[in-house]
Amino acid sequence: QRQPVPGLDGRFDLDVGSVGKLAAWLGRPLPEAQPDPGPLKVEAMLAGDGQIVTLQEAKITGRDLQATAKGSYDGSGEVKKIALTVDSGVLDIDRYLPPPVETETPAQVEKKAIPARPEDPFAGLSDEPFDLAGLKGTEADIKVTLGGLKAAGFELGRVDLATLLQGGVLTTELRSLALYGGTVKGQAKLDGAGTALAADVAMQVDKVDVGALVKAATKGKAPAKGIASGSLEASGRGASPRALAESLKAHLKADLGGIEVANKQAAALTELKLEADLPGLEAAPSLKADLIYNQEPVTLDLALAPVREMLSGGPFPLTAKVASALVTAVYEGKLRRQPVPGL
Repeated sequence: QRQPVPGLDGRFDLDVGSVGKLAAWLGRPLPEAQPDPGPLKVEAMLAGDGQIVTLQEAKITGRDLQATAKGSYDGSGEVKKIALTVDSGVLDIDRYLPPPVETETPAQVEKKAIPARPEDPFAGLSDEPFDLAGLKGTEADIKVTLGGLKAAGFELGRVDLATLLQGGVLTTELRSLALYGGTVKGQAKLDGAGTALAADVAMQVDKVDVGALVKAATKGKAPAKGIASGSLEASGRGASPRALAESLKAHLKADLGGIEVANKQAAALTELKLEADLPGLEAAPSLKADLIYNQEPVTLDLALAPVREMLSGGPFPLTAKVASALVTAVYEGKLRRQPVPGL
């Protein structure tokens, strides 16, 4: 149907006898060492009734690719309503993807000239007010449950994600993400019910195998190993992108144990606990760290000037202290960035 809103009313079927042959026909053949994923089927039943379109059921069936979905769109009222539920087992996306398009190597990127850092890091952000009509004029209820996901060389375990948009408030909750022996949970909230946009993020990471994660990210090379846990809390509020960025506050905690580093000079570091506080542009950030180096506990305390003062380009106060049972070092003074970095 085309009126009152575009939509389909009927059954859709896609039947691919060989994904490998189809990829070759489209000019993106799979690597010779990559087996043909085989057949792939997509089935969907849709119903359209005026301004209401319903996805009664959709199925994707392939080797290591099983997923179902259902949902609806209701545009009959002043507030548009969207509902979607996706459920699947382990999705092996890599099995179906052609080789990635070649990109520049790190060495090629380094050869490029590094652009000058602007004095105002927020200069590129707009002062135009946010258009919050989309948040206020839409309601959505989206749930995604995956048994696992293999994509771009990464392997994720069970994923449980839910998004709710109501009354101009968008809340996305990552109820659980199994990641390399550990878990990641968190919540992100955008509140556009008023005249400004408020953002709040809270994330928790528990016992993730950093070595396995780095190995996946570097395609087999793992210069560091360890088990990581931590948390991040961030919030801000503003009527424009720039105002929101300037209002951001954040607090980070990280705990990395069982560290193994390929670099010989850094190999003596076996544990690291880090806590960083960014209380806003007008307040002074701080950094504290506790680490084990050559079996000796070491503490690091770093106190800086307010962020806005540091961004001004002029000298700013710096207090740094490194202490252990063997040695203590303290610096109290200023740090300058122009015309050359110095103390």
